[in-house]
Amino acid sequence: MYQLKNSIKQGIFSTLPRIFLDAKAPSRKTGVASLLCHRDVTMYIYAVYSLFFAINQNLPLYVVDDGTLTAEDKQRLAGHFTITIITRGQLLRRAKTILQTYPNIKKFMDSPEAPVIKWKLLLKLVCPFKRFIIYDADILFFQKSPEIAQWLSNPNKVLHLEYEPRERTRKHTDDECYLDLYHSYRQLLVHSSAPGANPLFNTGLVCIPDKSLFELSTMNRLLGILKTTYFDNQFGSDEVIVGSVIAKRERTPLPKKRYVIQFDTIRRARQNIICLHYCWRAKALFQLDAIRLAVHTRGFRFNHT
Repeated sequence: MYQLKNSIKQGIFSTLPRIFLDAKAPSRKTGVASLLCHRDVTMYIYAVYSLFFAINQNLPLYVVDDGTLTAEDKQRLAGHFTITIITRGQLLRRAKTILQTYPNIKKFMDSPEAPVIKWKLLLKLVCPFKRFIIYDADILFFQKSPEIAQWLSNPNKVLHLEYEPRERTRKHTDDECYLDLYHSYRQLLVHSSAPGANPLFNTGLVCIPDKSLFELSTMNRLLGILKTTYFDNQFGSDEVIVGSVIAKRERTPLPKKRYVIQFDTIRRARQNIICLHYCWRAKALFQLDAIRLAVHTRGFRFNHT
């Protein structure tokens, strides 16, 4: 019975976007930048529609293919959005000057041990938009977002998701111990090498007012530190880097009680949540939540601004 229900859910999840109205956008100075893989294409469609619903406008997309997107994937995305999709090779060519100037950044991008998330880091440096929203595929907006809507009208600071602090209690699972260790490393790095950085910084959703805020010399120095401490090949290394290089800029964490980062598979009430980032095991909840949200919003329809 479980397999049957799951099969039905997956079928609805994959076919429901066919009835969504297209979300084409005019040329704008502001856009959405993402790294995307084949597995997450349908998830990303829901995620982007929910963002546009939350801000009452469509935006152009700039997407880096991690190497797994198919021709059908690209056709599906182009049917819904105003989108530019580039390959990893194109991304490297556009970042050629950066890579030639900063050796630690180049070593990080060349390293076969570095996680695929490294392309997300480079994307931030060559994104064509004057200002942009870094956006992951595993996010849903359940309500309008006054914070991001205001930022779009006056993009004068960085907005970002923020992790909840880890509780100083004994943990009994490998998952919890890993998260504690990850948080501890970030705290240590802030104290030793990146004063002013936010160790709770999350890159799933970041509103960037100006691409020039990425200080490449600082990024190059920190990547050297991450390599010597073996953290450069860990998922989340990009969060440490981005959270550190923007430390000198005005930044505002989105309210954690309404912009939630979830790791577990406990389904909690959604009525007070604006945005939910489905991290790690929480991704198992995404499909059903996305279907319910699409139905509730009549396919993410809104009055365009």
